[in-house]
Amino acid sequence: MPEKAFKAKLYDVRLGDPDHPVDADGLKSAIEKAAMLGLRDRVVSINGKYRRLEAFEIAGDPWLLNFVTAEFAGPGRTGLASPAVAIGLQSDENFAHETAMLYDPNAGVIWIESGLGGMGAGAVKQYFETFSDGLAITLTPRLDDLASAKARAFQEVRKIEYRVMAGPPSAIDEELGMRPITAFASPYEADEVDIVVKVERRKGKSLSISTIRSRLERLISGKEGHNIRGCKVYGRENDDDRLEYIDLFDHLLGGETKLKVDDTTRKVLHQDKWNALAEFHRNHIAHD
Repeated sequence: MPEKAFKAKLYDVRLGDPDHPVDADGLKSAIEKAAMLGLRDRVVSINGKYRRLEAFEIAGDPWLLNFVTAEFAGPGRTGLASPAVAIGLQSDENFAHETAMLYDPNAGVIWIESGLGGMGAGAVKQYFETFSDGLAITLTPRLDDLASAKARAFQEVRKIEYRVMAGPPSAIDEELGMRPITAFASPYEADEVDIVVKVERRKGKSLSISTIRSRLERLISGKEGHNIRGCKVYGRENDDDRLEYIDLFDHLLGGETKLKVDDTTRKVLHQDKWNALAEFHRNHIAHD
């Protein structure tokens, strides 16, 4: 039986405006509200695709969920000695990409499967805000403590490096000034572009700390909604320290393993994904 890589990212959950406390059970209520509906009534259109809570186990602790994203276009099928042919779908059917999720209401964290075609944190947020009676939900990727503390403590930043995927810029890309970069890449048919912003090598010279902090916060909190796939900051906290790199994306907390592909369905079963997410979560709690 073949195996497939399974990855997930860890997010902190924030409900409402930090200056105005809200019901800590607001997200639980939104999940319960969606779970009580029939399949058709659970469907929400997000970013031009239909999303739906497909399966769930919310009686225990933590809560386990599985989403499906419907997409019109998809792959065909083939054999070693046969040509590729289309998969026969009905006119009202779509290809289904699944995304597994774990929610720990007590710890205020969510684990979301990471992969192409499914739901990222932005889509999960929008999905449950649909059922939350106006409650704002923020999912922020968790940095490991060392990288997060160092990034916040830098008082001198000499250089910042971005790796940007070519393609239509998102709202966050626009805010970060990436539209000219992606436009520059287009004539070359490039898949990605590396950008380096730095100051001259003079003692005490630094890029704007306030600008970097605000942009990095925006970048990290909206990781699923932009084309930036790498970000390295080169700086130091004090004059006496050595300059060092922090690769923020490498320090996003998550988990990775390999799971068996079911012979009959030709996919990784969501129960196996749930078991993997639960293991990631247990390991994180044990080392937190």
